[in-house]
This record gives sequence, C-alpha cells and structure tokens, in this order.
Amino acid sequence: MKKAELLTTLEKYGIAPAKSRGQNFLIDSNLLDAMCRSMNIQKGETILEVGPGAGALTREMLELGGIVHAVEFDFAIQRYLTENLQHPNLTLHKGDACKVDYKEILNLPRDFRCLANLPYAISSIFISIMSELESPPSEMYFLLQREMAERLAADNSTKNYGSLTVRVQALYDVKILRIVPPEVFFPPPKVQSAFVTLRIRKNPPSKKVLTKLNAIVRAAFSQRRKVAFKLMKGTAGPNLAQAYEDLDINPKARAEHITVDQYIQLAEALIN
Repeated sequence: MKKAELLTTLEKYGIAPAKSRGQNFLIDSNLLDAMCRSMNIQKGETILEVGPGAGALTREMLELGGIVHAVEFDFAIQRYLTENLQHPNLTLHKGDACKVDYKEILNLPRDFRCLANLPYAISSIFISIMSELESPPSEMYFLLQREMAERLAADNSTKNYGSLTVRVQALYDVKILRIVPPEVFFPPPKVQSAFVTLRIRKNPPSKKVLTKLNAIVRAAFSQRRKVAFKLMKGTAGPNLAQAYEDLDINPKARAEHITVDQYIQLAEALIN
C-alpha cells in the first residue's frame, strides 16, 4: 500500500499509529516483495501473521495461496480488515498477540510458519511464546528493531549474547537477511530495523531438553556478573558439577562464556 493510500485509509477509519504499540506500517513494495520471496510461500500452507496492520503482507500471502491466521489487537484496524480484506483463506483473530491461545486458534500440533512486524515492547515475549509452543513454527520471519535482531543472532563473543539468544538459538538457526531503514515505514521509527529469519534446527533438542535448558539459562543470566554455576544450582539438580566436568566447562565461567551448544549439552546431561 502506497503512503498516500495508507494515509487516506488511516483517516477514514480513525487509525492513529500508536507509539506505545510500536505501530509502523510497511509502505515499501520492494521490501514487501523481497520478504515474500524469502518466505517462498507454498499454496495451502498455514501462516500465522501477527500485526497485519493495513494488510499489505496479508494480501500478498493470500495471493500466493497461503492460509493466513492474522492476529490483530487494534479495534480500528480490525474493522478495516473485516470490511476490506475478505478472503476464504483468511481468518482474523482479535486479541493481544502475547495472550492468544495459539494451540486453539491454529489447532496445534500442526506444521505452520510465522510472520510478524513486531514492536520492540513485545518482541522478546512473543518470540519466547512461539519457541516454547508444543509444536513451534518451522520458520519465523520478523521485521524487528535492529537491536533486537542483533540479540537474536549474537554469539557468545559479543555483548548482545543473552538469555533470549540462547533459548532461541537452541531451537532455531537465526540469520539477519537485511537491515531496513526507517523510510520504509509510516510513521518512520527513530531507529533502524532488520528483517530476520529463524529456521528450526535439523536435529532440534527434545521438548524435555528445551524445558530444562530454558530453566538453567534464565537462572544463569539472572545476574550476569556472577558465576553461572552458582546461579544454576537451584534449578539444575544434583548432577551439575559432574556435567560441568564431563563437558569441560570452566566452573568459574559466567553465563556469556558458555556457548549455545554447551547449554544444550548441559541440559541433556541434567535430565539423564
């Protein structure tokens, strides 16, 4: 949707982009096309879209044959989409993306992919929700604030590496596809964004391993300046010292000194 058309639509439906919700509408058709090419949408596949806004990406995905479940919180945008985007393969779910029951609306477990233009305030919460589902999406495509994208893609040699990094990368391979300037949105945000893809690992850890990993990682990063071993003791169980020794992890290491693969190996050792 071009900027002039978007402005007319926003005025007609009384939609005022809210900073508190991070509402920035995509107005660049080239980026829209690039995102859809990156997704390589297959006819008949299920796609979860969070924050459809004016429906630019929604329309494109429907034209390519996707079965789209869109989640939208804003009542005025809900009304616009209901009146202007009717399609047999579109289901509009009205609610908060961080509170919706995805098992119910998507009839999980099933294979699906996720696409979202995520405001910074809910990014980490929503991504955590997706990755911790009983059957998480096989791929996720996000427009994110660049700072958040760099956290997701970080390795343990950088200051961006943290709890969310480990918990996401334990399940997904993360790649920043492109840096996105403010001008492709209306209103333009004050910071750069990034288009990021998360593809599930070829041999992902079991749900039981991931549950243990999430617990120990949250504990380890709860006080970054402290030794991770001491912070994890309460949630790790009695085999932590032996697991450290078997995996040759320095007992004085802080959380950021332990790699994603080491956290996975720790979690595997601790549930055996």
